[in-house]
Amino acid sequence: MEKITKNLFSVFLLSMLCFASCKSEKDVFIDEPLETREQFVKTNVENSIMDKLHDPDSYQFVFLKLRDSVQYKDNLNVYRTFYQGLTDSDKKQLSEQETYKAEGSAKYVPTKVRYLEDNIAKNEKVLSEIRKVYEELGDRVNETIYYKYLFTFRSMNTEDQEGLYNYFVKTEAKPNWKVLKVAETEDEIAIIPSDFPGYEAMMKSAE
Repeated sequence: MEKITKNLFSVFLLSMLCFASCKSEKDVFIDEPLETREQFVKTNVENSIMDKLHDPDSYQFVFLKLRDSVQYKDNLNVYRTFYQGLTDSDKKQLSEQETYKAEGSAKYVPTKVRYLEDNIAKNEKVLSEIRKVYEELGDRVNETIYYKYLFTFRSMNTEDQEGLYNYFVKTEAKPNWKVLKVAETEDEIAIIPSDFPGYEAMMKSAE
């Protein structure tokens, strides 16, 4: 069950990431001065890529564009939606099994009933933990914890020709806006993390 749940969550998470990446820039939550944040990010990205360039002296910054951001509540909502969906589906199947039992139908399967009841109990524990995290975070649920940027620059390549390069960057939020990952494609940037406060207790409840 645990393996199936993880696979299902991976598929669900990818769909949520696709949805998140489609948000317009004006929909992205900003809670730090724009110039301060972008200067920190620009400097941090440059420090992380400069030694990887063929010709660092030819580097020319082009632009830095905010693509997306994540708040604590975004994380929690992804997990809550997923586990609530599992619970609702299992409860529906359990209701069907109860109907089959009342009708004396051969479709009634006692082992399936126990399986569904166990799943429901586990998933409801996770949902309970999610509610606890919401309560413990309080106003912090609205804090931005990660940003995703498009970083563009020019540099000479190995053939000594100038090229235009686009990289996608994931950074922490204030105070340091630390660069966590630099990737060539946006799909490589997982914007929904699994290290927010209360995550371990939440997932342990599903074991």
